[in-house]
Amino acid sequence: MTTQAERPTPARDEHTRTSPMLVPRRNYTDPGLYEEERVKIFRRTWQLICHTSELPEVGSYRTARIAGEPVAVWRGTDGVIRGFHNACTHRGVEVLLGAKGTCPGSVKCMYHAWAFSDKGDLVGVPFPRAYGEGLDKSEYGLTPVKVAEFAGLVFAAIDPAVENFEDYLGEAARYLREFMADTEVIGRARWDYPGNWKLWTDNFRDNYHPQFLHRMIADGRGGMQPGKNYELASGHSMLTFPAYGGFNIEKYAAGLSSELGETLTLKVEDSASRGHTDEEQEARLAAWERDVRHGNTIFAVFPNFDLQYDADGSSIFLEVATPLGLDSTVVELIILGKVGESAAERKRRLETGADSQGSWGKISADDLEAAVRAQSGLQGSSLATSHMGRGLKPGKVGDKFDEYSLRCFHKLWNSYINEEPIVLEKGFVHE
Repeated sequence: MTTQAERPTPARDEHTRTSPMLVPRRNYTDPGLYEEERVKIFRRTWQLICHTSELPEVGSYRTARIAGEPVAVWRGTDGVIRGFHNACTHRGVEVLLGAKGTCPGSVKCMYHAWAFSDKGDLVGVPFPRAYGEGLDKSEYGLTPVKVAEFAGLVFAAIDPAVENFEDYLGEAARYLREFMADTEVIGRARWDYPGNWKLWTDNFRDNYHPQFLHRMIADGRGGMQPGKNYELASGHSMLTFPAYGGFNIEKYAAGLSSELGETLTLKVEDSASRGHTDEEQEARLAAWERDVRHGNTIFAVFPNFDLQYDADGSSIFLEVATPLGLDSTVVELIILGKVGESAAERKRRLETGADSQGSWGKISADDLEAAVRAQSGLQGSSLATSHMGRGLKPGKVGDKFDEYSLRCFHKLWNSYINEEPIVLEKGFVHE
């Protein structure tokens, strides 16, 4: 077994300290470094567990894994959501089973029936006299984890010294609050892929690839679109671009026909799918230029959470990329709806999410293929680093194809791995 002293320390290469533009490729492939990430990043950062709408009643719970450890959040009889290590203090058996469930008041471990209240207290031990005075139940409650509720989302953190959640978000808090207003979860999907978790988070901070990797979708939405790339405070980021203004089914059919080598005719009943007029597009562009929040947005929170928001709220998706190992990642897609909307609108949102963002969808299938190929290619010795240096303007705001958002991620990643002070710095603030 490799000891800590024997492990290479690729994150400490001098150029990673001075230039996040050149990211060592072994950051994605080194087993010792993955173990450092688990301890130094995932144990010390906030992780999205669920939306409060997924804990609708007393006793509702959801389970997850943070840094490989089982945790659970549980709504108590007093309405408070608390978090715990999901492991019995007797022999370590998981006590709350499955991805979700309802267990009002208390739960018994299936192994020896130790019972715990929804506040985490040990309240029952079978045949206690055999322990004599040697078992103090107050010392054997479920081990708590920190929980933060923000804008309808429930985050948890293992490290009790983690920053206050709003401080952790910094200026990103205002955007997350706006995007999440009046939302609730209407569907979930999950999949895994044989690649490092950072390949997925890099992808959703990258607005350089869609014009090429998702070319047919881009053509259907009118080809080249303007956009902006923002570094927010402390490793968070945001990509914005004008609302597409409808989908041109004829252009999409032409691209698909070219790829397949045969002529396809696609028909739609909704005339809006044929795209908006030039005047409508100009109005959308003008609104976006006045305020980025009138555009479509991809918003990322360090280390592994992103939110995709269409300007009119017609599509709102959350994604979390959780590492299972060095080259194994599970992606959780969470589809949101607006409170009080019609069943027909819910159906449309779910179909849109499945068609585009599911692992089989028109967008995510491309991204998955790129991630798998990247993991394979990164094993080679052709080059030691990957270049993330697009965008040289001073400041923290660039054009659509620039990589300010990627660099701010890798800069903070280096700080965690090198155990440097984590400074909650300022980034771009849109007034």
